[in-house]
Amino acid sequence: MTADFIPLVDLKPWFAGTEDDRRILAATVDSNLRRCGFLVVINHGIDPAVLDAMRSAAREFFHTPETQKGTVVPDEFGLYRGWIGPGRESNAATYGIETPPDLKETFAFGTVEPLPDATRATSPTLYASNLWPEQPPGFRSAAEEYWRASR
Repeated sequence: MTADFIPLVDLKPWFAGTEDDRRILAATVDSNLRRCGFLVVINHGIDPAVLDAMRSAAREFFHTPETQKGTVVPDEFGLYRGWIGPGRESNAATYGIETPPDLKETFAFGTVEPLPDATRATSPTLYASNLWPEQPPGFRSAAEEYWRASR
């Protein structure tokens, strides 16, 4: 493997394998994420309709004007929820590499399950409430369904 290779990981052993198979798969995922930071997974068990709905809702959201996306920008520094526009992040900086900011934009959300206040208090940033756009219609429901299916 070279540093520019994004690995393909088959999750079937997680669902249909032994405890040893799961341990080996977990180590493989960990190793690949440490090396490269990304994975392509197959046999994850998520209904393709859920993936299609999320992809469609995301595509529609990211094609809305910035003024509309800007209604779900986190107002608290360090809060990773809502829309993070182009130029606001630098993935390379997390590795100590000085580069211009990324041109990508992100929509970030966390758990969609209700959490007790005591749990939220343990890490207010990690368990912050999600910010949801009003447009496109169905974005929130598609994202929540995707989150639950991925979980």
